[in-house]
Amino acid sequence: MDGWIKLHRKVQDHWIYQEKRKFSRYEAWLDMIMMANHKANKFLHGNELVEVERGQFITSELKLMDRWDWGKNKLRLYLDLLEKDGMIIKKTDRKRTAITICNYGVYHDFETENGPQADHERTDSGPSADTNKNVKKDKNEKNDKKKDIIPKIKFAEFVNLTQEEYDKLISSHGEDSVKRMIEILDNYKGANNKKYASDYRAILNWVEKRVEEEEQRGGYQGSKSLGSGQATSRQHHENGTAAKRESSSQFTVSRNDARTGTEAQDAGGVKATSKYDQFVRK
Repeated sequence: MDGWIKLHRKVQDHWIYQEKRKFSRYEAWLDMIMMANHKANKFLHGNELVEVERGQFITSELKLMDRWDWGKNKLRLYLDLLEKDGMIIKKTDRKRTAITICNYGVYHDFETENGPQADHERTDSGPSADTNKNVKKDKNEKNDKKKDIIPKIKFAEFVNLTQEEYDKLISSHGEDSVKRMIEILDNYKGANNKKYASDYRAILNWVEKRVEEEEQRGGYQGSKSLGSGQATSRQHHENGTAAKRESSSQFTVSRNDARTGTEAQDAGGVKATSKYDQFVRK
C-alpha cells in the first residue's frame, strides 16, 4: 500500500493514547517517532546545555520502561534490535540516552507529487538508506502495474469486459444467454447509478443466476425462440384472414344462387299465367 498519513503529535494528549497499557513493539516505534524533534533544538539539562538534532530525542531507560510498561531486559533487546536493523542510533552515558531515528525525513517530511520527500542528510555516526534507489524502484513497480492492466471492451453503455472475460462467459453459457446477462446488468447499473470494480464479477455473483432462473421459468427463450413465436403468430393471423375471405366468398355465392332461383321461379310463374290467360280467353 502506497502513500502516507499525517499523524499529529497531539494524538499523544488524547485519552485513547494515554490509556495505561503495555506497549507493543509497533506502538513503541511509533512513540519514538513522535518523541523525536522535528528540527534541531537546544535545552537545558541540569547545568548543561544540550543540543538535539533533527530526528533525535533525549530520554533514559527508566523513562522508557515506565512509559511502555516494559522490563529492562526487554527494552535493551528491543533497542539493540532496532539499531542492528539500521532504524535508530543509540548513545548512552551515565546521565542520559540519546536516540536518533535514521532517515527521519521519510516519516516526517511533507508529501510531494512523487511521494514522501527523502531525507538526504547523512550523519557520520550511522547508516542512511539510499532513498533515490527506493524511489526509482517504486516508480518502476507502478509502471509495471500499469503495463499489466488489460484493456476492457464496452459491450453496453454501462458494461465493460475484457475479451477473455467475454469469451469465458460465451463458452459457459452461449451467446444468447450472455447477451441477456449484459442487458440485465446494463439496465440495473443505468437505473441505479451503480458501479462495480469488475462487471465480470458482478455477472458471476448475481446476474448469471437471474438468467438461469428466467430460463427455467420459460420467461426467456432467446432471440431465436422469440423469432419462431413471432412467425407462428403471423401464420395464425394469415390463416384466419384467409378463412374469413373464404367464408365471405361462400356467402356471396349462396346469395347469388338464391337470387337466381327466385328469378327462375318468377319466370316460371309468368309462363303459367300466360297459359291460363290463354285458356280463359278461349
